[in-house]
Amino acid sequence: AQMDEAISKRNVDGVTRMMADDVRVVGVIEMGKQSQSFSYSKDEYSKALYDNWGASSDYAYKRENQSISIRGQKAKVQADIKETMRIGSQRLISSSKEVATLELRGNKLLLTHVEAKVKVQLAP
Repeated sequence: AQMDEAISKRNVDGVTRMMADDVRVVGVIEMGKQSQSFSYSKDEYSKALYDNWGASSDYAYKRENQSISIRGQKAKVQADIKETMRIGSQRLISSSKEVATLELRGNKLLLTHVEAKVKVQLAP
């Protein structure tokens, strides 16, 4: 819930505060017939969020179909993510399948790995 609130408010520091220093954010973005893989460290992901959110307006975020499995000190969260935003005159819609791993480190539950498959399309 804290992560969703930070994302909805486009609070980059709030998002990265919940990430382990050694987190990896990996995946594939598809737009039309083109796809591009990505792999970000915490700092790289933070910069990507600043750049993307800074260039966009009318941002909306929604998490659906969430399932959680817990094993020992780790939890896996699977969810469908929908985001909409405007960049310049273009309205974009992204739909993601995301698997996030959280781990208890000390007394903090931190995001240690995220894998996402993202499809982006132009809104009609």
